[in-house]
Amino acid sequence: MDNESYEEIEREAVLGSKKRREFWDTLSRARGFSKEVRDTVLQARPRVNRLCRFRTFGPGSLEQLRTNTLLFSSPPYYDDPLDTYFYVDKKALQIQFNLIIDAFRGHPLKEIIALLGQFGIPDFNKLRDIIGRAEIEELPFQFDQLNSQIDDIRRIVQNVGYSLCFCDDPLNEVLWLKYADNHKGFVQIYDANCSIRFLCGQKNSCGLCANDDSSLAPFPIYYSNEGYDATRYALALLLLRELPANVKVSCPEFIKYLKESIRWEFERVTLLKRKQHEYDCEWRLLCRGSAEGRPSIQMVPSSVVLGLHMKEAEKRSVVDAAKSAGIKEILQAHIDEGTGKLAIRSYQSTEE
Repeated sequence: MDNESYEEIEREAVLGSKKRREFWDTLSRARGFSKEVRDTVLQARPRVNRLCRFRTFGPGSLEQLRTNTLLFSSPPYYDDPLDTYFYVDKKALQIQFNLIIDAFRGHPLKEIIALLGQFGIPDFNKLRDIIGRAEIEELPFQFDQLNSQIDDIRRIVQNVGYSLCFCDDPLNEVLWLKYADNHKGFVQIYDANCSIRFLCGQKNSCGLCANDDSSLAPFPIYYSNEGYDATRYALALLLLRELPANVKVSCPEFIKYLKESIRWEFERVTLLKRKQHEYDCEWRLLCRGSAEGRPSIQMVPSSVVLGLHMKEAEKRSVVDAAKSAGIKEILQAHIDEGTGKLAIRSYQSTEE
C-alpha cells in the first residue's frame, strides 16, 4: 500500500467522512412526522461512543460542571457566525412574495395556492386536494411586515431551535485551540451509551421543560463545499408565522401539510458546515422550538481532562467542581515524550 492510500485510510478512520455522508444523504430524503421516517434517520447515524465538550475556564463553566448542566445555544449566538452552512435566495423569495401579494388582493384562496405550487412544495397534488376541501374562499392577508422580515430571514431560519456541540475525541488539537482557550481550559467527556448518566426525564418537573422530548441522540455534522438551499424552508416558515388565524382554524390540514413538508429542515440547516471545518469531527444534540432563556439538559460526565496550560489553582477549581458533580476520573493532558503527540494520563495534584 502506498503512503497516499495509507494516509487516506487513516484520515477516514479519524473523520468518518463516508458515514457522515451516508447519514446526510438519508437526512436529505427525510419527509414528514411518521415514526418510520424518524427511525430511518436515527438508524442512519454513525455510532459514537463518547461525546467531548471543550470548555474555557470561568465561573459559568465551573457552575455548569458542578451542576451537571449543559446549555443549548442558538446559531445567532455561536462564536462562529458561519457555523451553519446554508443560504436563502432573497431575490427569489422576494419574487415569490410579490406574486403572492398580488394574488391576495381579491383572488380566491385556491388561485393563491396554485401560485404556491410553483415554489417547489412537494406532493402538490395532495396539497391541492386539501385546499379543495377547505371552507374558506377569500383570504385577507397583510404582507407589509412580511416584506421587512425577508431582510432578516437568516436570523428567522436560525432561531427555529438550539444545539449542543461536541466532538468524539478529547485529543482533538483543533478544538483545544478553538474552544478550550489554547489548552487553558478543560474537556468534559460523556459516555454516549450510558443512559444512567443522562439525568433528564427522571423528575416530575421535567414535563414542564422546553426540551421535554430530549433524548441522548447525537447527530453528526456533515462537512461539504456546497451550502444548503433553505429558500423553500424560509418561505414556509414565513407563511406559518403570518397566516391569519382564520386560515389556521378553517384549514388545519393545510397547516399540518406545511409543517410536515419542513419537518426535517431544521436538522438539515443545523447539521451542515463547510468542508474546511471537518477536523472538528463535530456531533450535536438538537432542541427544536423556542424557549424563555436557554434550554438545557443534565448529564454526568464520565471524566474531565485538564488542559496543558491550566494554572494549578484553576485545576483545583475544576477538580472541586467535578467532585461535587460526582465525577471520579480526573485526567491531565500532556505531551507524550515518546511520540511528541498530545496524550492523557491520570491527574496528580502538586499538593499531594
